[in-house]
Amino acid sequence: MLETADSRTAARGTSQEEAGGFWRLAPTALVLLFAVFASWSIAIAQGAVVLLALVLAAGLLLGRVPRPHLGGLPWALRLVLVFLAVQALSIPLGVHPARSLAAFRGSWVMLFPFVFWVALESGRLRALALRALVAGAALAGAYGVAQHFLGREYAAGKALERLAGGYIAVGALGHHLSYAGVLLPIFFIALALALRAKGRLAWVLAAFAIGLGLLFSYARTAWIGLGAGLLVLGLLRGRRAFLLLAGGMAAAIAIVMWAEPSISQRFFSMLHGHGTPERTRLWLTSLRIAADHPWIGAGLGSFGSLFDGYRVAGAYQSTAHPHCDLLNVLVETGVVGLLAWTAIWVAFFRRPAGRPGDKSWMAAALRAAVVALLVGGLGQCFSTDEKVAQVWWFVAVISLRESWDFGRGARPRGEGAAGARADAARTDRRDEEGSRGH
Repeated sequence: MLETADSRTAARGTSQEEAGGFWRLAPTALVLLFAVFASWSIAIAQGAVVLLALVLAAGLLLGRVPRPHLGGLPWALRLVLVFLAVQALSIPLGVHPARSLAAFRGSWVMLFPFVFWVALESGRLRALALRALVAGAALAGAYGVAQHFLGREYAAGKALERLAGGYIAVGALGHHLSYAGVLLPIFFIALALALRAKGRLAWVLAAFAIGLGLLFSYARTAWIGLGAGLLVLGLLRGRRAFLLLAGGMAAAIAIVMWAEPSISQRFFSMLHGHGTPERTRLWLTSLRIAADHPWIGAGLGSFGSLFDGYRVAGAYQSTAHPHCDLLNVLVETGVVGLLAWTAIWVAFFRRPAGRPGDKSWMAAALRAAVVALLVGGLGQCFSTDEKVAQVWWFVAVISLRESWDFGRGARPRGEGAAGARADAARTDRRDEEGSRGH
């Protein structure tokens, strides 16, 4: 009888361990599924996020997942809720409420950071997720290189647009701007791993593949974002790193332009041409719309419907949006929305990149990745492209998690100058130590 009772107790303990293992393993698997496929398939990536949200919600209801609270959110994420509220307010006050309500469905990606925030509490999972993100993007970059020379998008079975010297790479995402926007932030993560992590050669090759994919996308605004991000990365790492990155970037640009003249032709085409460039005309049209709807905007999705009534004369290839994140926000949600959107990123950058004194390459790379998207978004609507936005929020949340974990009452490891130097050395080794753990 005693043995029977003991066996039952052991069986219950085993079942509880198995249940507890599920609540750890399922979110981990779904986070990694998102990270790997974010560069390949929006359906798989977003399906992973939806399942992740359902698993976390069930875990919260059953008490298996720690219950988050609003006071535990960084201000950047609280302000995302404010921005969503402004978007909702613009719907009934806009010029086409029904159209704006339909467009509001596209804002569901702005709920992803809250799912990521709960799921990415573990530092080990964050380190593994970043590596999975880079691995998926490296394969996507290599696919883009093949497309550049072969001229086919094999997954969709279609021919690609040709420029002098090669074809425009789109990866498996269907459009070169989405492809470039997804690869852009991941390049910085790959660069940080290449500089500090164990197995450096593999990460160097990954960064090289992602960089080539980004170049062969021929997305000029992404190139500008890349340059801005590299300069910020160098500034965050100090004068020596800044000079090395600036010099390396100049040398790489010279080599690429010499080896592939179509790259230089594409880049300098921004400076040539007659009359007002198309993007500038789109921006001027946006300002005309905003002048008539200054405070709460004309409503979500209003640019396309109002374009003909406010257009600046000239030829246009695309009039779906203003080709500028800030102007798109201004048109749709007015000054109030623009202030809320700006406040998100002010709050984001006001937090330290990691623990006080953190000088790690990864901490700096995550910040530089967000800078690259913000700068690239001055000439393209990355924040409303769901393929790009989901990666943007994933990277931003990991950066916030890193700084949050070290900023909430953590005792400093060192005192004075010697302690600061020791802390900097520890954080420089953090990526390498994380990779050993996996």
